[in-house]
Amino acid sequence: MRVRAFLPDEQSLELEDLEHDEAHQRVLIRVRSVANSCTCPKCGRSSQRTHSRYLRKLTDLPWQGLRVHLVWSTRRFFCDADECLQKIFTERLPAVAAPHSRRTERLTLAIRCIGFACGGEIGTRLADRLGIGVSADSLLREIRKSRISHEGHPRAVGVDDWAYRKGQRYGTLICDLETGRALDLLPDRDVDSLAKWLQGHSSIEIISRDRGDIYRKGATTGAPHALQVADRFHLMKNLRDAFGRFLEGQSKAIRNATQQLQSVITDDPEQNPQAFQKTTTTNRQARRAVNRERREALYDQAIQLRKQGISARSIAKQLGVHRSTVRKYLQAGGFPERASREYASQTDPFKDYLWNRWQTGCCNATLLWKEIVASGFKGSYPSVRRLVARWRKAQPMAGKTRSVPKRVPSPTQVSWLLFKRESKLSEEEIALKNTVLKHCSEIRSAWQLARRFVVMLRKRKGRFLDRWFEKATHCDAPTPIRQFAEGLRNDWEAVVAALSLNWN
Repeated sequence: MRVRAFLPDEQSLELEDLEHDEAHQRVLIRVRSVANSCTCPKCGRSSQRTHSRYLRKLTDLPWQGLRVHLVWSTRRFFCDADECLQKIFTERLPAVAAPHSRRTERLTLAIRCIGFACGGEIGTRLADRLGIGVSADSLLREIRKSRISHEGHPRAVGVDDWAYRKGQRYGTLICDLETGRALDLLPDRDVDSLAKWLQGHSSIEIISRDRGDIYRKGATTGAPHALQVADRFHLMKNLRDAFGRFLEGQSKAIRNATQQLQSVITDDPEQNPQAFQKTTTTNRQARRAVNRERREALYDQAIQLRKQGISARSIAKQLGVHRSTVRKYLQAGGFPERASREYASQTDPFKDYLWNRWQTGCCNATLLWKEIVASGFKGSYPSVRRLVARWRKAQPMAGKTRSVPKRVPSPTQVSWLLFKRESKLSEEEIALKNTVLKHCSEIRSAWQLARRFVVMLRKRKGRFLDRWFEKATHCDAPTPIRQFAEGLRNDWEAVVAALSLNWN
């Protein structure tokens, strides 16, 4: 085995001795430099006259869980240049270790990568499993000492404010949208400071910003050639705020819709057979369905390749799965379904009693918990509550009404309800949304107008903005929506770019 290949710099170092210290579970590698001369760090002149030697101990990357220490016989040299103030200097090997460092450069790089990936405390635990002894503070110090280079010329930047102290003092943050890195922090939120920064970076072609006058004027002054893009988050927020102001005048209609919803849902499931049907699919169920389709497609491919006479190992390479998975598919005789995981619970011995009480009409989890505690149950109340919640969700009790709004929602809540995606709404929210839109014609007209803008924003259909603007500024449009549309006129090109491009 070539031990020299494990040295930090095998071209500059020569192995003298290798020692395994069993008492301290470490390896000591004694090395020396092979160079005949060294360059003075002060004047850059080469010197061959040795002054003295000393041992420099460096911690290196671990070997199979063993700590490794590099004992380097380091030389001191005389500097013979008369004009140089550095008369004696120590030889340096940048590829091995930095001056005054106690770690090799490759160990420092590993610690820096762990710090950036995991942070302090978690990084310490990971480093300990890898055989690297380092504290959380050392990881954070290594992150702070790192210099992130910003080589190249940014083409697309994002501009936004950040708070020294929220509500009192703000600065400006400039990020590179292509790399996701922060380029600069300006000490204030001012037109002149942003314009001056942009003038020093002539390569910028795209500027994404909010809709405030400060950054709009600063971008126009500092980079008049750049394309400005309004931030889509602020556009959506401005639209929702305008819609919320409109709903403030529709409180009576919202209250009537809520009462109408409460009167429609009856207590008898036979009169309303769809009352308890689940109309939405949870995110977990959707993910399970997608994963099952993916596994079934892999299974079908594996069976087809097997019929062609291809070996299991080759099938695994083609499909990008482990060969044990392919072997399981081939031996199953059919698509292997994943069994649902069953968990033991302290309520299991009392489940029959609880179920009988549930069927007789007792739905109070607190009362059920107290009854089984008197019978010797040692578990907690939340365990009973979770069990009853599953039954209530799967099979609502006779005489129990469906969940309806217990109070009239505020205009802000209805605004969020109308702007959220349908897949993220609960059954109760969907019912309330449909009732509000069905019984409130003014809200329905305003929502349809706002929804067209949201579709343009999400699907990048800026070419339809002119047509939408004509409808939104018509005299029949709600005043808050009309004011929002007229406000877009002052920043028209940036809004069109936001609805057409992916920059944000």
